[in-house]
Amino acid sequence: MRQEAQDVSNQSLSSNSFFSRTATKASSNYSTSSWDLISAIEDGSTKIEDIKKEDLPEEFANMSQQELEAHINKLAADRKRIQKEINDATVKREAYIAEAKKEAAERSEKDLDDVLIEAIKKQATTKGFTFN
Repeated sequence: MRQEAQDVSNQSLSSNSFFSRTATKASSNYSTSSWDLISAIEDGSTKIEDIKKEDLPEEFANMSQQELEAHINKLAADRKRIQKEINDATVKREAYIAEAKKEAAERSEKDLDDVLIEAIKKQATTKGFTFN
């Protein structure tokens, strides 16, 4: 639930931060095995046969070992498919943004990121910071 609340909170900040968070969560750099059953099974820190029925959500508790394994495998496959879709969309989004920035640079236009970075560097330089 905390993850969901953080996602909603992040989405309200800006679309860019929301997309960045989504891409990070879909990447292999994001580990949830300490609290997520599917991730724990995938990384080997938990085995299906070691799971106690009383530790499972109600919807899983009445499943046989084979049903549980099949259900977990389906959820894992669904997750992988969704992560691939997110990663593919992220690559397309980044390529689109890079192309738009390139076109703006060719027209000598600055976007908000460029203006902010320029202003921050200017202020930092007055405080003694240097940039390469």
